[in-house]
Amino acid sequence: MNAVERLATQASRHATSVFLVDAVSGREFTYGDVASVAGAAGHFLAGLGLRPGDRVALALPNGVAIACLYFTCWLNGYTALPVNPLLPAETMEDILCKGGAKVLVTSKESESGRKAGVPQGCHRLCLGDEIPEGFESWAPLALEAAPLDDALPDPSLLMTLSFTSGTTAEPKGVAHRFEGMVANAEAFRDMNALGSANRFFNVLPMTYMAGFYNLLLLPWLCGGSVVVSDTLGPREALTFWPTARRHNVNTLWLVPTILSILVKMNRSDDPSAWPAEHVRRCFVGTAPLPAPLRREFEELFGLKVLENYGLSETLFLTANTTGENRPGTVGRPVPGMGIRLVGEDGNDVAPGCDGDLVVDSPMLMAGYLEGEDIVPPEVPFPTGDVGRMDADGYISITGRKKNVIIRGGENVSPLRIEEVVLSCRGVDECAVVGIPHPEYGEAIGAVVVVSRPYAEVIRELSEVCRKKLGPHEPNVYFEIDALPRTSNGKVDKKSIRALLAERTDFNGRREAPRPAAPQAQRRVIDLSQDLSVNMKVFPSGNHPGFELEKHVTIPEAGRQVSRVVMGTHTGTHVDAPVHFIEGGGDITQTPLSVFVGPARMIDFTDLEPATEISLDMLKARVGGRPPERLILRFGWNISMGMDTFFKRHPYISTEAARWIAQNGVRLLGMDSPQPDDPRSVAKGGPDSPVHKILLGSGVTLLEYLCNLDAVQSEEFEIIALPLKLKDADGSPVRCVAIDHF
Repeated sequence: MNAVERLATQASRHATSVFLVDAVSGREFTYGDVASVAGAAGHFLAGLGLRPGDRVALALPNGVAIACLYFTCWLNGYTALPVNPLLPAETMEDILCKGGAKVLVTSKESESGRKAGVPQGCHRLCLGDEIPEGFESWAPLALEAAPLDDALPDPSLLMTLSFTSGTTAEPKGVAHRFEGMVANAEAFRDMNALGSANRFFNVLPMTYMAGFYNLLLLPWLCGGSVVVSDTLGPREALTFWPTARRHNVNTLWLVPTILSILVKMNRSDDPSAWPAEHVRRCFVGTAPLPAPLRREFEELFGLKVLENYGLSETLFLTANTTGENRPGTVGRPVPGMGIRLVGEDGNDVAPGCDGDLVVDSPMLMAGYLEGEDIVPPEVPFPTGDVGRMDADGYISITGRKKNVIIRGGENVSPLRIEEVVLSCRGVDECAVVGIPHPEYGEAIGAVVVVSRPYAEVIRELSEVCRKKLGPHEPNVYFEIDALPRTSNGKVDKKSIRALLAERTDFNGRREAPRPAAPQAQRRVIDLSQDLSVNMKVFPSGNHPGFELEKHVTIPEAGRQVSRVVMGTHTGTHVDAPVHFIEGGGDITQTPLSVFVGPARMIDFTDLEPATEISLDMLKARVGGRPPERLILRFGWNISMGMDTFFKRHPYISTEAARWIAQNGVRLLGMDSPQPDDPRSVAKGGPDSPVHKILLGSGVTLLEYLCNLDAVQSEEFEIIALPLKLKDADGSPVRCVAIDHF
């Protein structure tokens, strides 16, 4: 069967089974009921002159009505064109016109839906009793039931056309055909063993991809059911668990913003009592999930979060499953999604190394809307994200090349915001960036260079942005004398982002930037071991000694040139994945950014020799989420140069190593020779298990540090650049700390 046939067959296969449940009224709609509504509403739209392939814009709030209208489109061959009903009218009008809507369906609740212009010949339908001028009243759920046509739509037609952001200068339409969408949802279904017993809870906006794809199409293809609720807000958060319990929900699909809201709005003395027993799966996606938030949510509600990853253009890309869930990653590739991680040369990077994430799959979007054409995507498709894959195939997203702001799971392009800000009189320059936010993941920040009094400009600017951008108005404004720029003249948004993150605090209202701190004093401290003849190296035949001899001298040749012989792990050095991971990356494949940046030092100098650092001990001393660059100070370098340096140093447990790997640490440094128990093999244990866990997960090791006692601050800048040794398993470094005090 083709995709449309597989979609339609569900209606007859599960005709008497409940598919939709209204969370407020409790009214239920079976698969047969939804098909009957789709048949009647499809005939009505055909009576307006619509033909298969025509686009129906749905600018409606969450509810059974919009759910049934999606299936009306899909089962009759119309292309669903979802539009956020809260967008500003001019943005909605732009989407309707670019999307070529033949019908707009909205409601009295959407002011923009009532005011937005539509393409010539577009029919305007309004649900409800109060019908604006120029609209026709429509009640699709009250139509007399009618069967679907025997002739099913052509599967080559577009199933959906959705716009990735309503704030781009030119909203980008993403088109999907039936085969790609249905096949991808089926692959995710099978990967997670979802079926008719799964009852989902839809609290996401149903005009966004996650609201209609993850929580309507997927449950339909599972033969499951969906409890349909309003988009989650403070009121819904207070009744979230009682509603889920009342309607026997057992499958959740949430976004990080909702996790944060549920944690903060919890009022129960025993919040895990019901969900821990009744919720089978808790999927989380659409935006990066901070590890502390995940842990807090899991501990509070007794659930295990299954993080996944996808894009509007690619649909589901990766997923964790109940049987194979690795926190800190977004899981393994969904079957059929050809994911690669490539370097700048276009070749695959080794396991544990960062690379650009690209995808090649027949399930990709049909293309972007350009004018009236659907232009196929570049293949392999560049996601714009940077990630790494461990030795077991689990993927972690480590960065984002594209400059999109992800606010509450919604992609927001800075371009449109910058255009609006620059349209305000007195704004000479502007840059818009995302700022870390405890609930939304990122907030919107704008820095401006002004030529009028700032107070006057900001009053006008706030009004203009509120009117033109609606929910995408900047959360904070900041005046700056000049935009920082890179050496090639481009605006340095990384510096701007760091500035705003440092000077902005969110506690439910816009905050004025805090005054800049007084200029700190700076000191550069050498953390490297001296390299010299007869120095002690790791006592193993695997590591050569250090040799330095004069090759030619000044009396001989008018210059002195020396010859050096040493191992790649001599003195203060870094380990590359290939040191212990077969097929792992060499030292040149580790991004230079790993070796330069802010670091935090944790003091373990009170430990006795040969003490194991357990997971509980490490978590207690770190006190929260670990930094990207974590330095462990044992004071062990005092014995450097003696045999005891290599024998009874403190070491990390394998559980602590996994926690480090799963929580975003990219560089782990120590003033000891290694993180493993030096007695492991002698005691009959494995060889270097901590090395293998960390290097296999992309954590770079920095060993043999010195002089950490000279660093006065717990937090400082570190530089530990390796030599550019192609195919090398490690490299000596000249490591320095830049201490601000």
